[in-house]
Amino acid sequence: MYITIQGPNYAKVGEHISLRISVFNFWDEAMDVLITLPGSDDYQFVELNFESASENPVTIVEGTHQVGSIP
Repeated sequence: MYITIQGPNYAKVGEHISLRISVFNFWDEAMDVLITLPGSDDYQFVELNFESASENPVTIVEGTHQVGSIP
């Protein structure tokens, strides 16, 4: 198993950036993965909502942010 994180080398104040986190599992059995990004006063998380993008495409999330389990 290994993890890759892709994102810009730097960002300007007020700029939106995205990080792509990929988890590769080459083992024979499934596993649960929980990715936790610590909260900070220096940045906010913008969560994209693809299911209701026409009504509410983004949500600002403050504090620690977790991306749920991937079987």
